[in-house]
Amino acid sequence: MEEQSKPVAYFDSVSVSVHRGETVRLVCATHGHPAANNFTWYKHEQVLPSQSSDVLTWIATGSETESVYKCKAANSVGVASTKFIVNVFGSRF
Repeated sequence: MEEQSKPVAYFDSVSVSVHRGETVRLVCATHGHPAANNFTWYKHEQVLPSQSSDVLTWIATGSETESVYKCKAANSVGVASTKFIVNVFGSRF
């Protein structure tokens, strides 16, 4: 029987730079036993309502979408979190 452990949350990198109008897709990768089954996303330390999966997707519309985003993952044993920086630049053309 596998020992239970709280999740470990991570992103493949710590930041991304995108142009206005591009799609941003963050995946909150986790491991632990049991698997994380509850995800909460934050922008500027404020909860993003109705975002409860391990993937957060949106269109970078401008500087208002530039921020530090945080994913909090939980299982029945505990909670872990990780942060990601999104930088938004002017349009590509």
